Amino acid sequence: MSDVSSNPVPIIDSQVHAYERDRPERPWAGTLAGPSEVTGADMVAAMDDVGVDGALLVSPYSMYRYDAGYALEVQAAHPGRFGLIKPFDPRADDVAEQVADWGAKPGVVGARIMLDRIEADDGGLDRVVAAARHHGLPVNVLCWGGLPRFAELARRNPDAQLVVDHIGLRQPFTPPVLATHTSATGIFTLGQAASTDIQAIAENGNNAPLNAALSGDPDVHDVVVGMAPIVPANDPGGTSIPSSATFMITSTEEAKFLSFSSMLICTNDGFTGLDTLRLPTQKMTVLSVGYDARTEKNTEDFIDMVPPCQGLIGVSSADPGTGMTNPLLAETGIIIPHPGIIGGIDLLPGVHGWTDPVAKIVIEPMDD
Repeated sequence: MSDVSSNPVPIIDSQVHAYERDRPERPWAGTLAGPSEVTGADMVAAMDDVGVDGALLVSPYSMYRYDAGYALEVQAAHPGRFGLIKPFDPRADDVAEQVADWGAKPGVVGARIMLDRIEADDGGLDRVVAAARHHGLPVNVLCWGGLPRFAELARRNPDAQLVVDHIGLRQPFTPPVLATHTSATGIFTLGQAASTDIQAIAENGNNAPLNAALSGDPDVHDVVVGMAPIVPANDPGGTSIPSSATFMITSTEEAKFLSFSSMLICTNDGFTGLDTLRLPTQKMTVLSVGYDARTEKNTEDFIDMVPPCQGLIGVSSADPGTGMTNPLLAETGIIIPHPGIIGGIDLLPGVHGWTDPVAKIVIEPMDD
């Protein structure tokens, strides 16, 4: 990475992708949600615009699978700006030799395993990790739907440096409700009773009541409501729905706080959000955790949950689901940290489970 920086502490982006347009000379194997092209030069320009000194450049599996040729070209064209990470196929007979060769290349800082792409393992995962450890490389592990397998891999390799990739989450979100407001209002408080508006989101994915309440609140300046759900980046249900969303919202000198809420769709009454976060003057990343509204028992039964869960994740049953509150399942209604997926009637910890945080929110001030 570059040792020339105007920042007192170098700012490093922990994961970026760079790729060319799909072309015959370097065809894509698949697609990645985002622009049709983000070249190395594009990435450096974007980093310079916001004062980022360096970035971990992960060769995108979606486009190039296990070929990191373009990442190497980017590093050669922009030396000192990127640390390189590439995915490896644990099923390859010579995977240990591949890791050794990778570790010797300029700018390389890590390896990657796509655990969700490997259903059976004959020891290849351990060979990748052992080779990476031998050559001083951390291993990023994309483990959506496979957190127990990740834990077992870590137990078998206690001396390896393993990194949970993309927060390990596998929960889709309902279209979020965002608001800017003064400090005199908010939408939820941990340890206090969930409002009926939060209950409607957490149980039924219904954001209309919260939208109406915020729109009628004199302490609220602006309200924005998403138009579509947000799914995990690997799109387990094959929906082609994006895994991120961008929203524009306005603020004032008085209304300088941000709140938002969104349902964790594959739960009985789980949600994520922020409450009364002071808006930054510079670009800032915030991580949000999962909350349990405690307005409905966590049966983890599809019959008690909103119907979209099954299609968005790709795990279904004969139960149609419901978008209505069931009084027979009522609880205390006091918001607590969500305990996660235990493994009830239909939900599977390795598929629907997560580790906090569950969402990454990037807030960037814009010019007037």
